[in-house]
Amino acid sequence: MPRNTVSFVHKMLFLGLMAAVFVLPIPHTITLRLLLLLVLAACTISRWPGLLRTMWAGALRFPSMALLALTAWIVVENLAFALHPEESWRAFASDWLRFLTLLMLGAGLADRLGDSQARRGLTVVFAALLAHWLWQLGYQAWLAYQGSALVLGLTPFADRDTQSTLVTFGMALSIADLAARRFARPGLFPWREGLSWLLFALGLVATILLKTRNGTATVALMLLAAFVLWANHRIRSRRKFLAVCAAGLALSGALMAASVATDSRWRGLADTVAFSLDTEGNRYWLNTRNEQTVFPPLPSGQMVEESAYMRIAWAKVAVELIGEHPWGVGFGHRAFGWAVHEKYPEALDMGSCHSGLLDFTLGNGIPGIALWLLFSGLLMRVGLRRFKTTGDASGLALALFVFGNLARCAVDGHISGWRFELFGLMTGMLLLPKARQV
Repeated sequence: MPRNTVSFVHKMLFLGLMAAVFVLPIPHTITLRLLLLLVLAACTISRWPGLLRTMWAGALRFPSMALLALTAWIVVENLAFALHPEESWRAFASDWLRFLTLLMLGAGLADRLGDSQARRGLTVVFAALLAHWLWQLGYQAWLAYQGSALVLGLTPFADRDTQSTLVTFGMALSIADLAARRFARPGLFPWREGLSWLLFALGLVATILLKTRNGTATVALMLLAAFVLWANHRIRSRRKFLAVCAAGLALSGALMAASVATDSRWRGLADTVAFSLDTEGNRYWLNTRNEQTVFPPLPSGQMVEESAYMRIAWAKVAVELIGEHPWGVGFGHRAFGWAVHEKYPEALDMGSCHSGLLDFTLGNGIPGIALWLLFSGLLMRVGLRRFKTTGDASGLALALFVFGNLARCAVDGHISGWRFELFGLMTGMLLLPKARQV
């Protein structure tokens, strides 16, 4: 078969993969998404035994050991410390086991496609994410065409956080593609560099128009990380290295400045922080779901920004509860709510504290978050080492993707649901190419 020929089986895998990634975040499509994932699993499951042997060899051995240790710890923690064992085991099955399954599915797809076609597989994933970008931008353009003023943050379905996740996941691949080309290595995608710059610019526009502070900050951090990696690899002069890092900081800062200029929620943030940290004096965080809650004006005269207030107050309370439950309270993204209700019975229905990392720490204890950070760090190390030794851009993409997800999970509760599943699928696809050679 000629080198660039794509077999019928591979075409069907590409089509199924694109459909699965596109459908995964759309509400009310559970049956369809499960059907697509089952079809993909049926096409790859015969390779899973070999994949497991591969993951216990070479560069993947240590991340695999960390993941296995984390899974074993979650089981022990649920058995010994869970406040609500039934809910913890339900969350373990619906979130953790699905994450592991999607991780294996992604690796299985990469293995089934082989090194020569794995790059096309990642292009297909990006195309599915790009379709959501275009849908989002097209929806906003259509509203403007109909005579409505351009209102930032409007979405065709779901909420801004959903759309922002799709943009940041795609931007991790886009930034890695451009960075690899700046390293004078082949890009992640098969098209010319000019199109890569155009798609990168489109992602920046989508990021700004969505008006999500955390999503914008995540993209800015990934950009800065790419600049630092490039400068560290290509520049020997300390002065030039600092100049390039400053340029990266300036670009990331410009992106954040655009967010500040277009999002009024940044105003009065400093006063909101001070107000939020007084969790004993200001107990609105216990009752934020009550629509009749009225916040007092801040000393500056600004009104409390409710989203920032909740996140900061809940984060502080979560840290305090982690100190009281260092071994965890049971796996699940609702661990914060379980711990709060135990200490504050008067609290209304509460779930995530809006920080995936704090939720994970409170649920699985300090050993759990330590193992998760170890697993993530080892994945980034594998990716960077692979890129350095083989020039494979998927290695750089793996490092930036995991880094960006960690940064986002620090301020958003994304270690559950379809976001966690898509993270597993994409990580699996990025994990395998040329990993045996490293």
